[in-house]
Amino acid sequence: MDKCNPITVTIWFLTVITITMFSTNPIINSLSFLAAVLFSLFRRDIKTKRTHLYFMILLFILTLVNPLVSRQGATVLFFVGDKPMTLEALIYGFFAALMLVGTLYWFRSYTEIMSSEKLLYLFGKLSSRLSLILSMSLRYVPLFCRKAKEIDKMQRTLGLYADENVLRNLLAKCRVCTILFTWALENGIWTADSMTARGYGMGRRTHFSMMKMHISDWLLCFFCLLLWGITLYGMPVCTYYPQFTMPLLSRWSGLSYLSFGMLLLLPFLLETVQRFKSR
Repeated sequence: MDKCNPITVTIWFLTVITITMFSTNPIINSLSFLAAVLFSLFRRDIKTKRTHLYFMILLFILTLVNPLVSRQGATVLFFVGDKPMTLEALIYGFFAALMLVGTLYWFRSYTEIMSSEKLLYLFGKLSSRLSLILSMSLRYVPLFCRKAKEIDKMQRTLGLYADENVLRNLLAKCRVCTILFTWALENGIWTADSMTARGYGMGRRTHFSMMKMHISDWLLCFFCLLLWGITLYGMPVCTYYPQFTMPLLSRWSGLSYLSFGMLLLLPFLLETVQRFKSR
């Protein structure tokens, strides 16, 4: 999806994330979570094992939180003190955790696909001021990180750190932060003067971008919105309390699951086609 228009990419992610976030259907949540994990692995070739481990730990913790705080449910598994742990609360906690972690996976993939140039293209047409603030924010985050490392190395060279003196090391870190904040304020003044000298605010700003909306992008947007509407219209609602019940599979519910599955398969197909063409 890296070669698709940013508008198309944003629409696809919005359709998937909105369905995932506002769905209580366990099948929908499970499909979204599995697709999010596979999409993350498919793009990075399992290079970020630690990140996936953190997400799995978060999934386990979130699953246990609901049975610990909720007393609802008709099927009691065991007691913790005088508090009943119910099967329904455990099931609801598990699928709610799938929803939350799956949403985090989708947002993480979105931020990796959408570079600063794509974000500027996306928001530049809506508001030039918003585009400027966004571009400056994206620029200053890595700039601050590099400057902080540079200041820290200079302080170490001057001998302000001590290996066994915790208080001295803490004061040295505070000094690094003070120097960094002072540099950031001075840099902000320089940036404002530079923008004034270049005529910012004197008239309407124009922008240039090599990105264009092609017919394929419009078709993908229409297809995503169509599948999104079908999924929401036919998606059955499940009940967890007092007993967990899944509605019977019907024509509309089956069509909803099929539409959501097709929506999730779109990036895999696009990634496969792009990799095949690049060979």
